[in-house]
Amino acid sequence: MLHLVGVLFLFAAKLRIALSNVYFASMGTFVLDGLNVGEPWLARKTRRFANFKSNFIVISTLLLCSYYFVSGNFYMWLEHELPILINSFVDTVINGRRKPN
Repeated sequence: MLHLVGVLFLFAAKLRIALSNVYFASMGTFVLDGLNVGEPWLARKTRRFANFKSNFIVISTLLLCSYYFVSGNFYMWLEHELPILINSFVDTVINGRRKPN
């Protein structure tokens, strides 16, 4: 199931990159043509994907999550390391910290 989620994250990242490229391609041809008739409809529909900073953050996050989900690293952490960390945390909360001898 986690592998499928990773593939969906990868698909979402690629879709966002494609829509961003569509915006810049349509605006590039519009600016180079020099027409003053108004912005193309394709540029208006894809304008929300034109922000470099948000694209960098969102796409980087999606690709990083996709890698960890598809490779199995997240599953290994979830199944093997997280229960040990939770038990250690619960033991510390219930019994308090012990001083080393």
